[in-house]
Amino acid sequence: MDRPDRYRTDPGDFRPEVPLLNLVNPVETLGKRLLSVEKPARYLGGEQGIVRKTGKLYTVALCFPDLYEIGMSNNAMRILYAGLNILPGVRCERVFAPARDFEKLLRESGTPLYTLESGIPLSEVDMLAFTVGYELSATNILTVLDLGGVPLDASSRGEGDPVVIAGGPAVTNPLPFSRFLDAVWIGEAEAGFFAVLDELSGPKPVKRNRSEVIDRLKKESAFWMPGKPAVRAVDTEFPDREYPAGFPWPSIKPVQDHGTVEIMRGCPNGCRFCHAGYYYRPQRVRSFQRILREVESLVLESGYREITLSSLSSGDYPGIVDLVRALNRTWGERRVSFQLPSLKVESLELPVLEELTHTRKSGLTFAVETPEEAWQRSINKSVTLDKILSILKRSEEHTSELQSRQVI
Repeated sequence: MDRPDRYRTDPGDFRPEVPLLNLVNPVETLGKRLLSVEKPARYLGGEQGIVRKTGKLYTVALCFPDLYEIGMSNNAMRILYAGLNILPGVRCERVFAPARDFEKLLRESGTPLYTLESGIPLSEVDMLAFTVGYELSATNILTVLDLGGVPLDASSRGEGDPVVIAGGPAVTNPLPFSRFLDAVWIGEAEAGFFAVLDELSGPKPVKRNRSEVIDRLKKESAFWMPGKPAVRAVDTEFPDREYPAGFPWPSIKPVQDHGTVEIMRGCPNGCRFCHAGYYYRPQRVRSFQRILREVESLVLESGYREITLSSLSSGDYPGIVDLVRALNRTWGERRVSFQLPSLKVESLELPVLEELTHTRKSGLTFAVETPEEAWQRSINKSVTLDKILSILKRSEEHTSELQSRQVI
């Protein structure tokens, strides 16, 4: 696929045409000391498929505050990276939280934390945006700020410092983060965030003042700031949304080394303990044809042979059996397998299991939150013992049948 001229993906052309000083080339700056850290490829960039733009653009450092191989598995990173880089006036580059050994090396050498695409120190970007998927990564935000040379306290940042924002399900209670963040996006990025960045970058991108950007963010209903409430942004166009392609292939094996297609957002069950079930309301179902096209792209363009059909409760996708059956008919001969990571016991049926084992062997994991049926009803999570035993019995019969076919 041909890329516009503004995209530069040659790993050998390290320095971008941007008016920045002190760019970090880790090989030149750190040299043989890189060999002293675990998995130095985490910090080198240069992967196949990176998006490196040239020119005077509004620069966003997109950070998943955890290790490289975890962040490169995150679907939100893929959506944000591709969605921002498709904007003509925006340059989006990745940064991840370093491991302890590389953090020590950066501090000892006086090297600031930098973006992987071009080596831009975080203190020199226009915006530092965190996507926070779980609470345990929250403290890493402070490490990233400190290593990047960005003042920890929002009140201490001046006009030359980046605007620091965050989003994701783990910051839906933003008050504990208010000291360190300038703003928090509440809800889904597709419902307005990209439009705000497109406006900030402008038709003729220029370096905008920090105060000017913050004033613009205050006008957006989905941005929370101290003293300013937010209205959760919901992507009503999700069912037929086409996501732009454009995410690097990891240089080391990520924790989840497979393609991901989001087939449904939200959940119809409303389990009382499930934060995501409330955060992603209402339930929205991805169109059948859009799913098929995304799978085709992941297989033919990205080379994946394992595809996850992702949602909060995949068994509740209308026509899930027909969907997996159609995918198996198309890709089964190429040994492409499909998995459903969030199957509820209530919605698990034998035809689904038969289709999932069409190409590869699969296991079953049952998460029973509490044994008493009355307690289950109180949390809106009914998983009866009879249902579990029935599924186990049918699964055993199905396995025996498959084994007998192989013997014959």
